Amino acid sequence: MILTDRYVADSLEQLRRDLRATGRGNYSDFVSTRAAEVAAVENEPRRFVEKVVEDVQQRLQDEFIDTTWPACPRHLNHPLNYVEGAWRCPRDGTIVASLGSLK
Repeated sequence: MILTDRYVADSLEQLRRDLRATGRGNYSDFVSTRAAEVAAVENEPRRFVEKVVEDVQQRLQDEFIDTTWPACPRHLNHPLNYVEGAWRCPRDGTIVASLGSLK
């Protein structure tokens, strides 16, 4: 099962760490909920993690909980994008932090 994969489990905990570090820890349950849903259709670990991260981020934005989560520290007016294991500025592609390392 995908949820018992070590990379997946570590990545989901890193996403929860990023939520806590940015003041959104009370939304950590979004991670578990979405992971269970995505596990039904995605069994490739890296794609699974990407999908869960993207979906949690999108939910925070769609529900107007935080429309710029996680905010780019370089510009402060737009969210970072999660690409290849890291949070990146969408304007210039700069890696801001790896998953689990937001402050």
